[in-house]
Amino acid sequence: MFKKRVLLPLIVLLMFFLISLPVASATMPFNDLAPGERGYGRTVFRGTEIEEFEFEIIDLMRNYEPGRNFILVKLEGEKIEETNGVASGMSGSPLYIDDKIIGAIAYGWFQGENRYVLATPIEEMLDILESGEEYEFGDMEELPELKTPIMISGLSGRSLERLESDLDSYMSADFKVIPGGDETDPEDDYYPDLQPGSSVAVQMARGDINLASIGTLTYRNESEILAFGHPFTNRGEVNFFLSQARISQIIPGEQPFKLGSPVRRPLGMIRQDRGAGIGGELDVFPEVVPFSVDVNDLDRGRESNIAVQIINDEQLLTSLVPTIALQSVDTGLDRIGSGLAKTRIEIMGNNIPGLSIERENIFYSRDDIASRSLVELQELIRLINQNSFVDVNLIDINFSVDVEDSIEVALIEKLEIQNEDEIYPGDDLDIKIALRPYRQDSFDFEFTVSLPDDMEPGPTSMSVISGDSFGYYGFGSNDFDFYEEESLSTTAAGFTSFEEQIEAFLDRPQNNDLVLEIYPGFPAAPGFEEEEEPEPDMEEPETEDENDERPGPENQETPEEVPVDEIEEDPLREVIETDYVLEGNLYLDFMIEDPDQESDEEYRDYDGYESFRNSNRATSADTDSFNPGRN
Repeated sequence: MFKKRVLLPLIVLLMFFLISLPVASATMPFNDLAPGERGYGRTVFRGTEIEEFEFEIIDLMRNYEPGRNFILVKLEGEKIEETNGVASGMSGSPLYIDDKIIGAIAYGWFQGENRYVLATPIEEMLDILESGEEYEFGDMEELPELKTPIMISGLSGRSLERLESDLDSYMSADFKVIPGGDETDPEDDYYPDLQPGSSVAVQMARGDINLASIGTLTYRNESEILAFGHPFTNRGEVNFFLSQARISQIIPGEQPFKLGSPVRRPLGMIRQDRGAGIGGELDVFPEVVPFSVDVNDLDRGRESNIAVQIINDEQLLTSLVPTIALQSVDTGLDRIGSGLAKTRIEIMGNNIPGLSIERENIFYSRDDIASRSLVELQELIRLINQNSFVDVNLIDINFSVDVEDSIEVALIEKLEIQNEDEIYPGDDLDIKIALRPYRQDSFDFEFTVSLPDDMEPGPTSMSVISGDSFGYYGFGSNDFDFYEEESLSTTAAGFTSFEEQIEAFLDRPQNNDLVLEIYPGFPAAPGFEEEEEPEPDMEEPETEDENDERPGPENQETPEEVPVDEIEEDPLREVIETDYVLEGNLYLDFMIEDPDQESDEEYRDYDGYESFRNSNRATSADTDSFNPGRN
């Protein structure tokens, strides 16, 4: 008896739970439809309340695109009159006949009364959940425009323009960027449970900066959902946030659109982005990469921080990280102009050597310090996401920058070898370098470089170069806006592993480093002795036979090759940290004498020999026109 009393409440509770789960609506297939049939649709016109409108089937568009059917529908009713027809953001609004879903609004014409739309049949959308099948499009530009509104909050000006340009290559569907649409706080009594007709937001970034597309939920079966009725990015398997959206207003005009914002609390994720729509699941969430930017304006004593979660997508990260950082610095400084910036990058991720990367540097620009300070951040994000060796699952990205309106820049003005005697392998070179800070007197500093004992005698070159001259991928002094698309082979050129790429980046001198390099001389060319020609043999020539051993390609002596590694030696390098962002490069040629030779006669035929013997000083040609900051 006791067991029965316990069992009965459990059964009642289970029945209540099953009844409360959202059950999918009945559907009506495309082949059961006919022109002239009338029905109703569901969407949100304002706030979160779902309202109905009427429609009539005008025609069935079979094979309108290869493998695609559409339903040509005319929208009617009071609400449609108020909005002057269909509006962007109504994509995905479910259409019903006899309380059965026949499809979802997908495309529309923004001409005349804007009453006519194309609807995607529901069975094509259901295939997204069943198999993830992707319908092939012919030419998407031939489909009538019903642009997906992308609400962007936290970005403005040039950052917004950069993002819009990047989205052109990322999005396959037509979209319309609309500033605004910050996340709203959830209120349980204000946001009803998701159901067909609810407004939803697909988010690629959320936090202090939001990037979301607003559309309408078409179908729900327990935790599975369908929306939009057309592709968002059409990238197949995807990884986006799904949130409910609140509509502020349908903005009228030639191309009306729903102005809204996502709710701050995500509900699930979008897994599939296909030709017939998007599909996802509730109560599971996508992989994200937290990104934080700290800006310290030293002149005003103000600090600011922006924190964003970005979808873990390589192309999105490559675009959004530097764009969000640019907005952060622009906002933190509240100006665009000159300045000195000290930056720090910290990145964590799987398959990164040591699981983390840290890089500090210093930058100067006379025109735009915000964009100039982001050069290495963009380089590093591109390096990680476009490397050809391993998948890197990024875990966390932090960027901090201290900025002041100061000109701590110096020109490398003079390079001099002070040794008075002849120079031999193993000697110490006494080096004097003059730096001239901008609009200040130059100053000298001296140091010693020891030559290796086995250094090759002969003409030798020395250079002093600013650390700013050492660019990655051969770009040199990069401008933030300079980058172009690169092939994978380009990013891997000269490297055999991702670890080598990272090591090369981190070993690159900083912009306030002075780099002195000495390039070993090449060995003198060996002399050739003329051989006496033998007197002609007057004897009768021998007839050719099989044993004739005349010189030929197969038995001719091959000259001994000099191994490449004996000639191509790495330069001797000294890196000296200074208090200035350095500009300018100087080069100097000098002679290293051969201790085993009584004279340097073997080098006298060398073109420019005398200049090598007497050119132990180099002076910058830019002294009179030194104007720091090239960008």
